[in-house]
Amino acid sequence: LLDKNIHKRRHLRKQRYLRKIFRECTEFTCRKSWKRVMVVRREFEDEAMLGFVADPDASISSSRLLKDGRSSTIGFIKVGNKGLMAKRYNIKDFAHSLRRCFRPTRASVSWVNAHRLRLIGIPTPMPIAFVEKRWGPFRSTSYFISEYIEGINAHEFFRSGQYQAPDLSASIEHFISLFQSLADARVSHGDMKATNFILAENKIFVTDLDSMREHRFEWLFRRAFERDIKRFMKNWEDLPEVAKDFQKRLSQLRF
Repeated sequence: LLDKNIHKRRHLRKQRYLRKIFRECTEFTCRKSWKRVMVVRREFEDEAMLGFVADPDASISSSRLLKDGRSSTIGFIKVGNKGLMAKRYNIKDFAHSLRRCFRPTRASVSWVNAHRLRLIGIPTPMPIAFVEKRWGPFRSTSYFISEYIEGINAHEFFRSGQYQAPDLSASIEHFISLFQSLADARVSHGDMKATNFILAENKIFVTDLDSMREHRFEWLFRRAFERDIKRFMKNWEDLPEVAKDFQKRLSQLRF
């Protein structure tokens, strides 16, 4: 009963905080108009940042592109003296715009999930700002700006030969600990490609958060989390040693 009450209080505190991240407060600046919604972490609000959010496309188009896909574009941008990552969620065509216009933008979903992870102690690049273009209630292209983490993604790490056998075991243990934390919070990622995990600073940073969900019902979480694990294991089909070690440890997860 005590554990249940503690969990309930933590959940309520988390929900109160997640509502706050969309409004003007001591931590965030929020500006809304007919054509735009913008929220910026106040400590990063300066002339350079406000210039970027006023026209993010110009900065992204002149940046070093990390990804240039149809669904999203990611650039390494300099805002003042800060190196940040900007992700633009593209609208593919008119039909796509109709499907997306009333739904929360993927940038706003990433914004929420980045704060959610940080609240439960899971490393993710610090969320700095999000912007969404609108026409009144109709949502369009959106942008998520975060801290840039210099590291190596899990796909490259496990194929690089940078680790010895003990390091492989330790790295897998770090992943298992991360997955257990997600399971304890009933959070599914939704896209567990190896490239969405950045190894840096002796941590694993979780990225690409627009498909992440916190589940109210345990059975829904189990189904989604099992899909996550299945997708994660597909990363290692060409690395049988890595796959074997992951499979052994994943079978011990509690969820």
